[in-house]
Amino acid sequence: MKWMQFPREIFIGENLLKSVPDILQKLLNRNRCLILSGEKTFKIAGEYLEKKLKEKFDVIKFIVKKSDYDEILNIKKNIADNNVFIVAVGGGKVIDVAKVLAKELRVEFISVPTCASHDGISSSFASIFKNGMPVSIRAKSPYAIIADLNVLKNAPYKLTASGCGDLLAKFSAIADWKLARRIKNENFSEYASNLAIMAAKTVVKYRKKIKSLETIGIKKLIKALVASGISISIANSSRPASGAEHKVAHALDIIKPDNDILHGEKVSVATIFFLYLHNKDWRMIKEIMEELKCPTNIYDLGIEKNDFVNAVLKARRIKPERYTILEHKNLDRHEIEKICKETGIF
Repeated sequence: MKWMQFPREIFIGENLLKSVPDILQKLLNRNRCLILSGEKTFKIAGEYLEKKLKEKFDVIKFIVKKSDYDEILNIKKNIADNNVFIVAVGGGKVIDVAKVLAKELRVEFISVPTCASHDGISSSFASIFKNGMPVSIRAKSPYAIIADLNVLKNAPYKLTASGCGDLLAKFSAIADWKLARRIKNENFSEYASNLAIMAAKTVVKYRKKIKSLETIGIKKLIKALVASGISISIANSSRPASGAEHKVAHALDIIKPDNDILHGEKVSVATIFFLYLHNKDWRMIKEIMEELKCPTNIYDLGIEKNDFVNAVLKARRIKPERYTILEHKNLDRHEIEKICKETGIF
């Protein structure tokens, strides 16, 4: 039996934050609300939302500082009971913590993204650190998504570019998945694959409107991110959205843990590398990334050559069960450096 989790309700529009309490009253039969937010995102939207929710609910609040399992345990032990629903106001870190916590408490959580930087907005998988290692774990899909376009448009543009990079990476991820089907006879979902590619093509089609922060562009971007997350739920695996490029991004998380490089930024650069390996049109994707101001080289990321090469080498040990072009080619250091020079990553 295959079990798929999807958001029950999706609200996308302008000035939606003020309507959140009314929406939640109609959707949920609970009086106690746990708000999770980040230090920055609380100031952007969480503080306002806390004030509005207090008009209708008993509200408790936690500021999420890092997306690791210890943080989840800390929040869990400070909640007297599980008769709550969770409102996650923030980016990927906050939403990932919320979806794992919601699964463990067996409660609903509402995803209120403050930026369009990732496709975890709607998926039932979470990326967190556990025992010092980044892991992707099965969690809980949001009960509802409430995306306020005004909040998303006003987010720092690098967060929006990060979301674009995360979506363009689907071209590489799907190529890896097809390779695994051919070489390892891995289960493959045409529907999930097509949905992920459609999300990536949305960025290509609407890139000018996204770059100029037009409402229609940000609306298309957030819908594409939601669709990518749903493709994960359809596949019951992060396969449609995550291939070798995500392995390298997670390896960089370990190699360079204390930096401000966004997930989608790391993925962007790695995508160029692996599209080259797959003999795909990496030049076209690179041009689109440059147009969207996504990072395309190590200088944009602010890392050293050895950091990227070591990340590619280390990535083989990240999710070793996931077969990608990385395992298929088994590159050495010299070959990695050569590809980086040819693609302009160095």
